[in-house]
Parts: sequence; structure tokens; C-alpha cells
Amino acid sequence: MSSVANCYDPVAMNKETKDFLIRGIPLDLAEKLKTAAALHRMSMKDYLIQLFEDHLEGLEAKGLSLSLEKRKRK
Repeated sequence: MSSVANCYDPVAMNKETKDFLIRGIPLDLAEKLKTAAALHRMSMKDYLIQLFEDHLEGLEAKGLSLSLEKRKRK
């Protein structure tokens, strides 16, 4: 992990968020994620968010643009 997410950061708490439900995660993967989160002293949510952010930063470092332009409605 490149950095530790702080879920109690007032700036982070004011960001817009979206909820996701992921079904069908294999049990062995779920247990490994739970263990990894505990080893990093993070909640599963914070650990997964950090994994996603690190992965996306890596893609952007390779020159991929991941931003979707918001289109104006007519």
C-alpha cells in the first residue's frame, strides 16, 4: 500500500460517494482480503478503497486517462 486511507479525515468525509455491492466473491479471496485488511489495521472498506486507488494511480502513471467527461444535456 502506498498510503493509508483515513476514513476520519474531514476532507475525505465531505467527498461525494457511491455505494457498490459486489456479489459472488469467492470465499478464499474474501478471507484473504479480510486478513490483509486486518494486517494493515484497516477496515475492509478502507482497504479495498486503497487497493482501487493504488491500482488506478498505476494505470494513470502509465498514461491512461480514466476520467469521463460530463456531457451537457440539451
